[in-house]
Amino acid sequence: MEFKSRWGAAASPLYYMYAPESKAGLKDEGGKAARAAGALFRILPGFSNRLLGRLFYRYLA
Repeated sequence: MEFKSRWGAAASPLYYMYAPESKAGLKDEGGKAARAAGALFRILPGFSNRLLGRLFYRYLA
C-alpha cells in the first residue's frame, strides 16, 4: 500500500457479490413467453440468434 500512496491513491474497501453455488436457490421467473422464446432460440441457427440479439439487446438490457 505504501507504493500506491506515494502516487496519490486512496485506500477504499472492496465489496464482493457471490452467486449461489447451486441452481436450487434460484427462482424460475420465466413465463410462457420466455419459455417459448428459449425453445425457439435453441432451434434457430447461430447467425439468426446473433442478428436477433443485436436487434433486441437495447430493449432487454
